[in-house]
Amino acid sequence: MTDVAEDDADTLIVSTAIKKQAENVVIVGEDIIDLVVLVMALIPDDHNILFLKPSYGKKTFSSKNLQQLGLKHILFIHAFTGWDTTSVAFRKGKINFLKLYKQQDNIQAAAKVFTDQDSSPLQIEEAGKTCFLK
Repeated sequence: MTDVAEDDADTLIVSTAIKKQAENVVIVGEDIIDLVVLVMALIPDDHNILFLKPSYGKKTFSSKNLQQLGLKHILFIHAFTGWDTTSVAFRKGKINFLKLYKQQDNIQAAAKVFTDQDSSPLQIEEAGKTCFLK
């Protein structure tokens, strides 16, 4: 099956993989971090998608194993550190911020604010300061 993406290819790839009822779907590519993040955020618990990055040899990464990392706010983490310009602007490397997220309750609380539709602009501002100034 071949699909052509009109807009965002990552979204098409992930939504197609999730729709498939096959037990395992494999996504192959070198620059797949955006796909991994989307899958981790959207995939139902009973699905398993495997990722293969050819430069890593035959090693695969499983969405089920990645979900066990406990990254409930993966979209927040990726949005905060996913772009090199963001990481550079706030002197936060991806790994350093991930460690902060896992170790500090106030960073996890800030992530909740960003993902809560009922958060006020002031709450979002304070949560942003918490993340940027750590």
